[in-house]
Amino acid sequence: MCRGIGCGMIPPLGDAMDFPDLTKLETWTDGAMLVLSVPQIIWPMILGTGLAICGFRGIVEKAKQDGLNGQIAGLNTQLAVRQERLTQAKEQEAILSAKLEKAEEEIAKLQKQFSEKASTQALFATANSTATLIGDIRAANTILQRTLAGVPGIVEVKGSDVKLSATKPSGG
Repeated sequence: MCRGIGCGMIPPLGDAMDFPDLTKLETWTDGAMLVLSVPQIIWPMILGTGLAICGFRGIVEKAKQDGLNGQIAGLNTQLAVRQERLTQAKEQEAILSAKLEKAEEEIAKLQKQFSEKASTQALFATANSTATLIGDIRAANTILQRTLAGVPGIVEVKGSDVKLSATKPSGG
């Protein structure tokens, strides 16, 4: 009874089961000639490899396309938001310009009253209305800056009044 190496279970070293030396060119050319000499193997292998490459390429291209479509959608959303901000800024700039014009008229009126030595009550009333206009201009300017910077909030425009709130605008 034989046990161990050489008894048919484990081939001994140097037996026919040795692996080929892959560093020799002859090993590679012999292997290539063996595969090329059997067309029943080579053509299905070439066809299968070609189909696998085409399929993999299609998957990669589809993934690229999907990624680019996602980026385009994101950029379109950003563009729409910026266009909306620009529209709001233009509306607010028109309101701000109108208020600035009124303030300049009030300042001219105040200067005229000073030169004509108007009553204290008239000067006080004009100074108060000018101060109110300057406060309105400051508020409108702040809202305009927030709109351009993209600070969240709801801008409510009613006539020449502009309000910024953190909630939805009141009905009306």
